[in-house]
Amino acid sequence: MRSAAKQYKVKRKQALQAGGMVTSKEPWLIPRGKLARAVNIRLITTPYGDGKLALQAVTRPGSRRLSASPLPGGQAIKAHLRYLGVDFVAGDTGLYRLVDGEPVFICSLASAPELLPYRGKVMVLDGGYAKSVDPSDGYACSVLWDEDGYLWDWLDADTDAGQKLYSGSVTRFGIKDASPAFGPGAIPITQVSVWLSRVGSPTGSVLVKAYAADGTTLLGSGELTDLATTLGTTSTLQSLYLESAAGQELSTPQNTERYIVIEYASGDSSNCVQVHYANVSSGGKGVSYSGSWSLQATKQPVMAVTPGLPPMASTGAVRDDRLWLAGGDWVDEADKSKAHYSGLGNCWSWGSRMYVGGSAGWIGVDRLDGGVINQITGWFGGLVISKSGRQSLHLISGRIPGEDLGVTRLFLDEGSQGKTLTQSGNSLLFLNDAVLALEGVQEFGDVRKLPRSRDIQNLVDQYQGEGAFSVYHRAHDQYFLQLPGLDSTLVLHLLPRAWTMYSWAGFVPTCFSHDDATTFIGADNGHLYCLEEDLTGVDGYLSGAEPGQSWQVELWGGMDDYGHPGLDKHFKNLSYDLSARLGCSGEIRFKRDFAKLVEDRLTRQLSEPLDDDVTVGELVSLIVGSDGELYSVGLGRARKGNQSINFVAKLAQVGLYLNPGGAPVYLGPVTLDLAPMGRS
Repeated sequence: MRSAAKQYKVKRKQALQAGGMVTSKEPWLIPRGKLARAVNIRLITTPYGDGKLALQAVTRPGSRRLSASPLPGGQAIKAHLRYLGVDFVAGDTGLYRLVDGEPVFICSLASAPELLPYRGKVMVLDGGYAKSVDPSDGYACSVLWDEDGYLWDWLDADTDAGQKLYSGSVTRFGIKDASPAFGPGAIPITQVSVWLSRVGSPTGSVLVKAYAADGTTLLGSGELTDLATTLGTTSTLQSLYLESAAGQELSTPQNTERYIVIEYASGDSSNCVQVHYANVSSGGKGVSYSGSWSLQATKQPVMAVTPGLPPMASTGAVRDDRLWLAGGDWVDEADKSKAHYSGLGNCWSWGSRMYVGGSAGWIGVDRLDGGVINQITGWFGGLVISKSGRQSLHLISGRIPGEDLGVTRLFLDEGSQGKTLTQSGNSLLFLNDAVLALEGVQEFGDVRKLPRSRDIQNLVDQYQGEGAFSVYHRAHDQYFLQLPGLDSTLVLHLLPRAWTMYSWAGFVPTCFSHDDATTFIGADNGHLYCLEEDLTGVDGYLSGAEPGQSWQVELWGGMDDYGHPGLDKHFKNLSYDLSARLGCSGEIRFKRDFAKLVEDRLTRQLSEPLDDDVTVGELVSLIVGSDGELYSVGLGRARKGNQSINFVAKLAQVGLYLNPGGAPVYLGPVTLDLAPMGRS
């Protein structure tokens, strides 16, 4: 009599469930509840029980293209700011604004900048002298200036001698020099400080005059009267204010010559005015006038011209209505460790770059220990400063210069790479050799540093670098991290502390920004995008004629023995739960027994219909990518699908690929029916 075939008990095991991905371990070492790969999903958290979180996976939002044309010259967008309803975008060499989606040139740049809003203007920080764009003045871009400083300054020179000014002899004496290179725009000339004295009893007025490079065109002038009481027989420092001449701009662009002179055309050699100067062997900027101009290269007038230049800067922040600037292309290494603060509500006041104590000035951040300030960001009412080179993190606290304003080092040998220092919820996250979080703050007395990238540390190790950048996507409480050379964006879901990955269709991000709950993406193709909840399954949608490109969800669980190590198992059926209002399609793929490659013969197709109550209006407004598709009408809202499978393996790994149909797809558990067998 023939015996019946042996029957094995069928068990149901979970193969895929919502969770973060672990790329730092082989698939067969991944803990249960984690994924080997999680692309284009976000995690929804629901608290339950004693501080536990239930997770559900849903497709990420799509992106809308905001620019009609890319930046010229093949530039990638390296910086973006939406301010007063206008999108400002910058590449490596130019700053633009979008007008009806088209980039309109504003100014040239030394390098890709940081853009910062402040009191109705856009601060442009490209490593050179700080600049601003004024939307109320036709979007003119101009260098800032320092009303406390000097554009030309020789006040520290010795007052060796005096040049007499009187009628019939030299009547004008001062400087002729070119303004320094400082970028676009012009700096106004408002005041001249000069050492003067009198001989005898001169009468009348002393004039200060500013001439254009031709030495003839008068740009502006000022007057000093009552010489008998104002001037002494020994030199005193006098400040003379200028007003522009009719029809003239009393200002100077960069690299432009100006004559700044003192004039006295009365008196005689016994009753005259003296302008004091230092004797130099050569290179003096002195110039005199006695019917014609004459250079005086051995004389350096002891004078200065206000205002001065602002700080150089490549990063900045606003705190308590003060503008803070740092970084920049300074020659002196010590200057690269200064954090400059403006006057209260005044981006034109920088304290002549004096040390902390005045209403404007600077604070040194480990100034003698090397390194460069590479980022400033706000945190709980203070400012956190990161330094590269010799890495470190510092906290600026206090509000009143000269009283409680000061800097404290938080950590040494650990700072932020690139532009990754980002306040995300209650934490401050940044990339060092790992992604770290600062949190646990109580009056800044308890700052803890916690690792956040263990699950993806292999990717951090491979791709980290100064080209990294990040943003806090507030709508979903996520930290976006873009590593140089990695095409996809790493996404940390803050509450469950789990990572997924967003892979963008048609572009690679080159900058992020965030404004009013919207996250923006500048891309390598020169276009600007934003995440949009109403778009699913497509990136770069612009219009019906330009619908963008479709993207796909990819999930892989671990390579699992499903609780029966070493045993052969007969895999019989796969079940899944999902909700897809506008349908979806995809594939279920398998790997087995430590294999790295998919076995195509085991692949199963998946196609889910639209919900039966989808309206015509939803279909009319439906957005799908250029390679998207519509699905047939089904009968249910929550779907439980089954796929018959038939293979034997000791370990199996399940992958799910989905093409959303235009609405979010919510993923439930994926399970396998299997029968444990014997050992082979």
